[in-house]
Amino acid sequence: MINVLVDAERGELALIDWERWGQLPIGFDLALLMRGLPGEVAEPLAGGGRAQRLGVAGFTYLFQRLDRPGLVQTEEGRALRRRCRELAGHR
Repeated sequence: MINVLVDAERGELALIDWERWGQLPIGFDLALLMRGLPGEVAEPLAGGGRAQRLGVAGFTYLFQRLDRPGLVQTEEGRALRRRCRELAGHR
């Protein structure tokens, strides 16, 4: 069973899965839902603000590394790392 908490003042939602509860970073759930999609596809689907896109891009990279150990040396891996740095404000 999943419950939804709504903070109307801040406009934030939180999902609680009582079987595996915890507070996860922004973007984790969306990235998990879109696991397997390339970063350039997943990030635009995430929408939201920069923090949301950074979370999705970062977790997409981490999930892809788990699924594809050789990702680090690929152009796709380098592009995801560059995008994470851009979204974090580091050039």
